Amino acid sequence: MKAILLVAAIGGTSSTAGGQIFDVANTLPTALFALVAGGALSSILIPEIAGAIRRDHAGEVGESSVANDISGQEHIDQILSLTAFAAVILTAALLMFAPMLVNVYALAWPESWLRLGTLMALWCIPQVFFLIQFGTFSQVLLAHGRFAFVAWAPALSNAATIGSLLVFLAVVPSGLVDVEKWTPSMVALVCGGATLGAIAQFVLVGIPVLRLGHRPRFRIRPQRFARIGVNVLWGFLAVLCWQGSYVVISNVASAAGAHLTASGIDGASLNSLSNAYLLFLVPHGVIAVSLITASYTRMSHHLVAGEITPAWAEIRRTARLVAVVSALFTVIFVALGPHIGVAVWNAAPIGGVLAALGTGLGAFSLVLLVQRVSYALGDARSPFIVQLVIAVATVLGVLLVGLVAQPAHVVVLVALVISAATWMGLLVGIALLERRARLRDAMRSVRHSAMARSIRLAVVVLVATGCAWLAASVPVGDPGWSTQVTALVSAGIGGIVAVGVFIGLAHALGETAVADIARVLRRKG
Repeated sequence: MKAILLVAAIGGTSSTAGGQIFDVANTLPTALFALVAGGALSSILIPEIAGAIRRDHAGEVGESSVANDISGQEHIDQILSLTAFAAVILTAALLMFAPMLVNVYALAWPESWLRLGTLMALWCIPQVFFLIQFGTFSQVLLAHGRFAFVAWAPALSNAATIGSLLVFLAVVPSGLVDVEKWTPSMVALVCGGATLGAIAQFVLVGIPVLRLGHRPRFRIRPQRFARIGVNVLWGFLAVLCWQGSYVVISNVASAAGAHLTASGIDGASLNSLSNAYLLFLVPHGVIAVSLITASYTRMSHHLVAGEITPAWAEIRRTARLVAVVSALFTVIFVALGPHIGVAVWNAAPIGGVLAALGTGLGAFSLVLLVQRVSYALGDARSPFIVQLVIAVATVLGVLLVGLVAQPAHVVVLVALVISAATWMGLLVGIALLERRARLRDAMRSVRHSAMARSIRLAVVVLVATGCAWLAASVPVGDPGWSTQVTALVSAGIGGIVAVGVFIGLAHALGETAVADIARVLRRKG
């Protein structure tokens, strides 16, 4: 709903400038949120948090390698205090350099676009503080087994942002206007609403953390955090890799969008990529991240206790479930992307980008799992290497696209490059995990069965995608129907075929994870 209203309010393709400019201004906080929620800093800290809670429950003080004379709760308090201090410094620095940052992400923009982008960035950048705090507070709640607050926080954030967009649509004649017609009040409603959403979810997780007894502790001895400091350094380098690759993506895509806007062509632009990415994240965030997060907490506790066998069983089970769920949505996005783009946004270019991103959904979710396993093993270096491989492959591919592709095709090709780079990163991540002594034998023992399962799942995806595409291509509807209604019906028919063929063929080929997912859903129902 938020993505639909955002496109309705300020545009989602190269037809208008406002949506493109907002996308760049909002990039930094949303990128950091993806990193925090996806596991960079928070996943480095959660094994430390899990170990601290375990020591308190066992009545142990003095066994931690980083805190040998304080309780687990005091150690967690100090972690939260240090994170808050770092978030304040980072946010202040970003605000100070806002004009330069906007320019870095969109070197080809005209001066008028850069001015509006800077104003929007000043409203959006405060999200950085609240999103980092939300990420770390969430990990404390998850380590304590308090899942409800974390699960509902994104919904509250979306509700706050949706409310501001509804006000914008009600009081502003149109956000689909030239840059010169944007007013400070329009910027405040769109960008302030995004920041309000970040504040809302931070408050929702902050209150229960305070109720658990956690308080700021500013008398901190740096030597207690020596090991965490090394891991945070690797996490910071991973952030730099990701941000560096996104700077290239942003410049190539925004330059193509600006060219199309100047030419009067309605095509895919940088904000088309961002809107497609929001829908792409739905199955990842709602299903895959939920499965991985719940598994990660159990996995961390097992590994902290030295229980390798149950930890490996948890990893393998989660990987199977995530792979099957991602494969199903890959079929839907790839086969039905253009129809979904028209049905949801009345913008076929966004649907084309969604189809391209969909080819990398499985890798995207499984990379998160691989990174979480590495963090649980106390290894922050391997996730950095994975991120470096993805970043280098992305930069090289995107630069090539920018040099040889026509502007109308640039963003779709960029999305395909991102997907291909993510698959490369996944393969590297698996290879690095197999080198870990604690998992080496277990991983090698299932190598052939995992390969066979992957081939079967690839066959299911290819067949289901072809069937869904053919079903959605059959002409439907009445000449009086709007293009959105027609696209919605076609997407619905294709979706039914996609799910039916996928489940049926997967079952016929012996993929038991489908039945496992059905049992989980029945239990929750």
